[in-house]
Amino acid sequence: MLLEVLVIVRTDWLADTPEFKVLKGQHQEANQKLHAQRMMAPPSQQFQLEASINCKVRQFNIGHPNGEDYHDLHGMTTMGMVSYIQDNEDPLDE
Repeated sequence: MLLEVLVIVRTDWLADTPEFKVLKGQHQEANQKLHAQRMMAPPSQQFQLEASINCKVRQFNIGHPNGEDYHDLHGMTTMGMVSYIQDNEDPLDE
């Protein structure tokens, strides 16, 4: 199965306030730290760190939507993206 993910950024949907930029920067910095920890962690801890990363991105997106039907997958792991897409798939589109 081939999964292609296309991320389109529409600048008219972005929250362009100074407050949002600060929150987004903090979110990205925390995510980068988690990714670094995951890369250095033993295999027994990597899954838990991946789950934390993906949960954190999902929660940020819920609290800071960029627009209707816009899903920001930046920062998620590959399996986190697959899971997110499956969870948000519209059954009527099948």
